[in-house]
Amino acid sequence: MKVICYHVIFALIGFVSFAPRVGNAQQSEIATTGKGVSQIAPDRAKMYFSISTTARKSEDASTDNKKLYSNVVEALEEFGFSKNDICTSYFNVKPNYERDESGREGRKTGYIAKHSLWIETDDFTIIGSLIDAVLNSGATEINNIKYTSSHIDSLRHIALTEAVERARADAVTLAKAAGGELGKIIEIATSEAQRVRGIEHMRVGSARDPVSFVPEEITVSAVVLVRWEFIEKR
Repeated sequence: MKVICYHVIFALIGFVSFAPRVGNAQQSEIATTGKGVSQIAPDRAKMYFSISTTARKSEDASTDNKKLYSNVVEALEEFGFSKNDICTSYFNVKPNYERDESGREGRKTGYIAKHSLWIETDDFTIIGSLIDAVLNSGATEINNIKYTSSHIDSLRHIALTEAVERARADAVTLAKAAGGELGKIIEIATSEAQRVRGIEHMRVGSARDPVSFVPEEITVSAVVLVRWEFIEKR
């Protein structure tokens, strides 16, 4: 069985810091960083797909697109989706042009209508069948499949806790090695989690055994930057 792998990552961006005021006297400091990593199996998947139609007239391209959209809705209703569960990202009708070998636009040939949509499910076993259903009923492209978890915030908190513990452990070691001890925190900074894209293994099957997707665990990593007071022993 052929397996195609897609990679998924979570990134942390946008530093947020809290820095209490320090007195006028110069204070020796220790600065450390810590990284924490936490993993969890995804429990939600979003499938993004689109319907594209072309015609000489804009109204014909739009009408044809709406007909295919109705067919797709009927196909998804067979899986228990309602019309309200099928969300539109955007709908656009624009002129369609010929392009030469260099990619430059030539004469107008008509209009193209594109309807981009997405659905969400917690049943990963039907994703392959959903792909077949929407493509066979009128969708022209599967744009992406993204996996996520409803527990991302908890996952990030675990990673942050681990990151702070590691930063503190390093700071304590440095303080002792320098002949002193660790004081209070002067400044601590972390960052917010942002999803970049989803990860899955795609198993290619037959018509009776449609494509199946096996998502890998979601990994969230957190980094903290910490400045501590260094108390010298006298």
